[in-house]
Amino acid sequence: GDGLLTAQDARWRAQRRAASPLFSPKNVLSFGAPMAAAADALVERWLRRRDGSVIDVQKAMARVTLDTLQRTILADGLGCAPEDFMAALTDYFESIGQLDPFDLGALSGTLAGFFMMRPSKATSTLQ
Repeated sequence: GDGLLTAQDARWRAQRRAASPLFSPKNVLSFGAPMAAAADALVERWLRRRDGSVIDVQKAMARVTLDTLQRTILADGLGCAPEDFMAALTDYFESIGQLDPFDLGALSGTLAGFFMMRPSKATSTLQ
């Protein structure tokens, strides 16, 4: 793939340079209010729940992360419903398995090569 997570070598470097202005100190400082708004939305969702209902915290944190990304650096949104994006992301990470720190030492080239092992359906949604 040619996405930032899957590109390699010169293509990865070019994409990394293109994305770096998003993370300048000035831009990062502007993320505070949107991040607080995403956290407030999470709290509101939790307050609307019935007493005794169970919260899947991992799923809730994934959703607030996507909400934060949409409010800060993804001006055009995710390109699909958040639930579809989360399902594709789950498929992606389940396909590569658990990353062991010792795996990193055995990799040649970039870490991006490791991420080439993923299902095409998840990859097409994430790209």
